[in-house]
Amino acid sequence: MDIINEQWSLIQHLFTSIRVKKVGRPTRHPRDILNGIFWIFRTGAQWSALPDRYPPYQTCHRWYRRWCADGTLAKTLELLSADLILRETQVSGNTESSNLIIHRSVSTDVQVGKVRSWMHDTQAMLNSPYARRVMEESELRRRNETTPIP
Repeated sequence: MDIINEQWSLIQHLFTSIRVKKVGRPTRHPRDILNGIFWIFRTGAQWSALPDRYPPYQTCHRWYRRWCADGTLAKTLELLSADLILRETQVSGNTESSNLIIHRSVSTDVQVGKVRSWMHDTQAMLNSPYARRVMEESELRRRNETTPIP
């Protein structure tokens, strides 16, 4: 699943801290790195199996660890989840609300096949064990930060 332009416009502000280096290897665009990470999420493959169309797996894995540690990946998944709920509601006309996309499903419809295709890919990525683990770890971190120390 590669992030569509509308999704990227929602989350790109989270990745402004990546600076272009003046020396060394060229910096990869965060969108490309995120697409590689989401490919791993969706397929469940080993990092070393990342296709060549994405940055090197070492780069994607390094940024994955960094973005997990600082909460960027969890925020990204939350924003994409909320966006998917909103768009699915607009397409299906269903006004039912949900806080987590994990328990929802995206149905297929011939008339809106293209829309459903990226929605389905986003749903598959959000339902992956990797994405769930990122969200659970983020929630635990949030709880630990808000729990007063006696």
